[in-house]
Amino acid sequence: MRRGKFIVFEGIDGSGKTTVINSVYSSLTEEGCCIYLTREPTDNHVGRLIKHFIKGKGDYEIDERVIAALFAADRLDHILRPEGISEKLNAGVNVLCDRFWLSSCAYQTGAFPMEYILDLNKGSMELVKPDLTIYLSVGVSVALGRVESRGEEREQYESRDRLEKISRNYEKAINLRKEADNIVVVDASRDESSILEEVLGLIKNIIS
Repeated sequence: MRRGKFIVFEGIDGSGKTTVINSVYSSLTEEGCCIYLTREPTDNHVGRLIKHFIKGKGDYEIDERVIAALFAADRLDHILRPEGISEKLNAGVNVLCDRFWLSSCAYQTGAFPMEYILDLNKGSMELVKPDLTIYLSVGVSVALGRVESRGEEREQYESRDRLEKISRNYEKAINLRKEADNIVVVDASRDESSILEEVLGLIKNIIS
């Protein structure tokens, strides 16, 4: 059986990533493609714990290194658990994933170097490598405007200073892994239909 393709979507908060990935999933499903949509952090036990802390609902402020380790654990479980990423790919299913290890490099690189994050995620990176990583690139001002328009309570990462740092970390991580993870940068400041057309073209070239 032909192995499925693993396609990852990345971008800062407000990049339009979730909107694009949902539109891509709907379009490919309607065309009869065998697609599985998933995201990180997951809705499994470790993923729910991560969401609890990043929304500021914990009893204390948790250290960034602990958050980074939780993300790495959630990712490994995401790959290895029954009906997880590996099982889907081996069954010939194409997997679309909203965030993967590149997000950890961007969001958890704080009081420690990016190499620390890479070491934490080494197990996952050896098990599954993206066939295509789509990075939706957008300016911080545009991203913040989109975050504000949601009318939801901001998470701890959704401030100008944090997003500017996260954007710089993404650039560094992309330069390190652009070839290895087949990372393509897509201009996400355009209208949704233009972005969707480009992204669908990139994916169809991979899964055809």
